[in-house]
Amino acid sequence: MLGTIDGANMFREQIQQNDVGNTTKIFLGRLFLLLNTLTWLFMVRAISVRLVESETAAIVNTFYLGVIVSVFIGAILSDKIRRRHLVFAWVMFGTFASFLPLFWTSNLIIIQLTINFTLGFSFGLGLPSCVACFAESTTFQNRGRMGGLIFLLSTLCALPLLVLLQSNLLSISMASFFWRISGFCALPVVESIETEERKPTSFLLVLQTRSFFLYFVPLLMFCFVDGFEKVFFESFFLAEFSLNRVIEPAFGAIFALVGGLLADRIGRKKVIIYGFVSLGIAYAVIGLAPYWIVSWYFYSIIDGIAWGIFYVMFALVLWGDMAHSNHREEKYYAIGGIPFFLSEFIVLLFVPQFEIISKESALTSFSIAAFFLFLAVIPLMYASETLPEKKIKERELRSYIKKAKKVKEKRRG
Repeated sequence: MLGTIDGANMFREQIQQNDVGNTTKIFLGRLFLLLNTLTWLFMVRAISVRLVESETAAIVNTFYLGVIVSVFIGAILSDKIRRRHLVFAWVMFGTFASFLPLFWTSNLIIIQLTINFTLGFSFGLGLPSCVACFAESTTFQNRGRMGGLIFLLSTLCALPLLVLLQSNLLSISMASFFWRISGFCALPVVESIETEERKPTSFLLVLQTRSFFLYFVPLLMFCFVDGFEKVFFESFFLAEFSLNRVIEPAFGAIFALVGGLLADRIGRKKVIIYGFVSLGIAYAVIGLAPYWIVSWYFYSIIDGIAWGIFYVMFALVLWGDMAHSNHREEKYYAIGGIPFFLSEFIVLLFVPQFEIISKESALTSFSIAAFFLFLAVIPLMYASETLPEKKIKERELRSYIKKAKKVKEKRRG
């Protein structure tokens, strides 16, 4: 009898261990799919720019237009097609698109437009489903830090590769092709975690969600304001402060992780507000002391920090927090990610018009930008915190208990 009970207990423990192992495998597989996708974005954007570097900026717009169109199509298809099938088609399409520039032998603008649109389309088609996988595999307690870690790793993976291969379109395309193929490794786990059935939602319902709207408006303002100011910076001041090209991505990658850690501890809302206020101050400093070199380095550091925080919060964390409990995440991520690409699309259309703007006017625009960024904080004041208050209090309580134990041990010593 005892042998039978021991055998049953051993069998149960083995099942539990297998479940833990499978869950870990699924979790790591889904994280790799997201890492693969974000790193691949760096590559396809480099290919897109390289294809049209001798043409007008408007041609590059077709890349961002392709992303915008395909993100919405992908979110719609996610309600009609099994996720595994959609992700398979997406990765396959991306592999083909990465290889497409190798056949580019014509200088016809229509060919360049088509290739760039295809590259953008191949990136956005499965993006909502990819990020939804990430949201389902994480919890409120770790979504911020895991998102920050993925963004940091994707930057570390992509930047050295692009530096080594930036002089050769063939090399970048081949690297992009083989890197995207590795995304097939994650296909077996994209549908392995089945939680309670979540109901599909509509784009209109997402926009009508009060919390979503109050976070979405500041993101839209930030993307457009920062996008236009970056054009002014690159047009008038980049030659003097070329080191800023290194400073911004470095601080952005590091503070993506720092911001994610803080978001899991003190809440998403506070971290986002700190980012907006800091960036507003940086713009104000430029407006007040534009010819002081410290002002520009301060601006670059804060701008990099803000981008790192906002990428993690708005691209990976917030929308999953809002949708995870009752609705599918794809449409939340589709709409929530649009400002990043829409701002690039619109700003580049206005680049030719910036040639008539003087350097003094460009400096004045930084003060105006600071005003709009402070204005963007107002909707955030009315937005609800997406990290449950219970989780914040639990962390505060655990922190208090740890401090109390340390004080008690010191007194005993």
